[in-house]
Amino acid sequence: YIRMDNIMSIPEEIKAVSRPRGTVIKEAFGRYLVIKRTSRRVPGKKTPRTVDLGTIGEIKDGVYVEIREVPRKVAEKRSINIKTYGTVAACHKVGQSLLQDLKETFPSPDAEKLYAIALLRTCEPDIKNRDIKAAYETSYLSEMLPNIALSENTICTFLRETGLEYVNMHQFLKKRAEKFKGKKQVIDGTLKDNNSSENAFSEFSRKGRVKGSRDLSVIYSYDTETKEPVLVKTYAGNMLDTRAVKDFVTTFSVKEGILVMDKGFYSKENIELFKSLPALSFILPLQRSAAKLKKHDMYRDLNERVTIEEKHLLAKKVCVDVNTYLYSFRDPEIAGEEEVIYLKKREDFDAVEYDKDKEQFGVISFETNQNLSPEEVYTAYASRWEIETMFKMFKEILDLDTENVHSDFSVMTSEFINYLSVILGQRLKKLFRETVLKSKKNRKGEVVSTSSISDNYSFRQSMKYLSKINMIRLDNKNWMVNFPATLKYIQELAHALCIGD
Repeated sequence: YIRMDNIMSIPEEIKAVSRPRGTVIKEAFGRYLVIKRTSRRVPGKKTPRTVDLGTIGEIKDGVYVEIREVPRKVAEKRSINIKTYGTVAACHKVGQSLLQDLKETFPSPDAEKLYAIALLRTCEPDIKNRDIKAAYETSYLSEMLPNIALSENTICTFLRETGLEYVNMHQFLKKRAEKFKGKKQVIDGTLKDNNSSENAFSEFSRKGRVKGSRDLSVIYSYDTETKEPVLVKTYAGNMLDTRAVKDFVTTFSVKEGILVMDKGFYSKENIELFKSLPALSFILPLQRSAAKLKKHDMYRDLNERVTIEEKHLLAKKVCVDVNTYLYSFRDPEIAGEEEVIYLKKREDFDAVEYDKDKEQFGVISFETNQNLSPEEVYTAYASRWEIETMFKMFKEILDLDTENVHSDFSVMTSEFINYLSVILGQRLKKLFRETVLKSKKNRKGEVVSTSSISDNYSFRQSMKYLSKINMIRLDNKNWMVNFPATLKYIQELAHALCIGD
C-alpha cells in the first residue's frame, strides 16, 4: 500500500536528489520511492490523463538507487513481410463487384467483414473461425482490405448480431433477385450436418435418421446463364421440400422467369401457386405413378423424335388445358438398362405385369404451364445437372458441408457467408474456364488452337498452384510478387490471370 501524500510534503533535500526525468517521488512507510509517470489522451477530454507506470527506484542515504529498469513500452506488433497472394488476388479479381453489392445493403465495415470471411472460406476450404484471423493477417487480403477485426470472439459476436438484423441479408437477396429477373432458374436443395442442440434448424432428416446425424437444409436458386446462385434460404433438416419451395417462392416474391425443379417439389398446392403467377413459368417432373399420366395415356404413342446433342429420344406432348401441358420422353438407352434390372430382380416372371411395366422403362414426364416445344422442356430440365455441380463445389471443393455455429442467428449469417463463398467459387471456375493459358500457332503465326486453365488443371490444382505465389517486401514499404523460382508454369498461370504483373 502506498500512501498518496501531497508531493509538496516531500522534504526539499529529497526532491533535490538527481533522478530520471519523468518521475515523481512518493513516500511510503518512511521510504521515498521514485515512480515513473506518463500521460495518455482520453477521448473527449481536453487534458491528458496521468498514468503511473511503476516504481523504478528509491532515494536512499541522499542518493538515487535504481530498483529495476524503466518499464518497457508494450511491444509493438511484429510486421509481416511475406503474405500469401495468388488465391486471394484471383478471388478478389472476380469478387470486387460482389463487395460493392454488399456495401449497398450493409454498413461498409460489416460488408467488408462478410466479404473477407467468405473469400477466406473460398481460398482455404474447411477453415474454422478460430483460424480466420491468422489467415487474414498472413494473406495479402489484409493489405487490400486493411484493419478488419477477425478474431474468433469478434466473428462469433458478428455472426449473431448480423443474424439478428436479418433484414440486411434479405434486402441483399431481393436486390440480387432483381438482377436475374425473368431468367431461367433451377431451384434445388441440399442437406448438411448440423448437430447443435441450440438452434431450430438442427433436425433429423429422412437421410439423417439413417446416418444418425442431424441436418439443416439449404434451398438455392441457380441462374443457368451465369452459373451462379441467386437466392438462398436455410430451413430445418426435417422440412419437406414441397413446403420449403412454397415458402422460398413466397418469401422472395418470385413472380417472373422459368423455374426448373425436381420431382420432390411437386404438390397440388405448389402447382396452384405457380399457376396463379401469370409471368412465372415452371417445369416439374412427375412421379411415374401420377394419375394424370395414366389418364392422358402418356406412356403410349411416344412417336415424336427429339435429338438433343448426342441423345436420341422419343417424345409425346398433350395439352390438358390453357395452362397445363404434359410431356413424356423415352430414352431407349435408359429403357434397356431398366429392363435388364427389372428382369434380374423378378424371380417369378409374370408376362402380363411385364407388359404393363415395360411401357414406363426409360420414361420421364413433366408438367408445365407453358406451351413449349419438347426440345425446350427437355433441355431446360437437363440444365438441372449444373446446380448439382454447384452443390459439388459447395460440399466437396469448398468443404462447406458442416455447420458448426450454434444459435439460429449465427446459422443464418454463416449460411449467408457460405452462399457468398459459392458465388466466388463459381466465378473463379468461370474465370479458369474462360482464361486462355496456352495457344498453338502455325508457321504463319496464326493461332490454330487454344486451351484454357480448366483444360489444363482442375479447380483444386489451379488454387493449389496459385497459393504458391506470395507478396514480399524487403524494405517494410514496397510489396513485390514472389514466384517459386523453379515453377515456371505457376508464373504462366498468374500472368494469364493478370495477377502477377
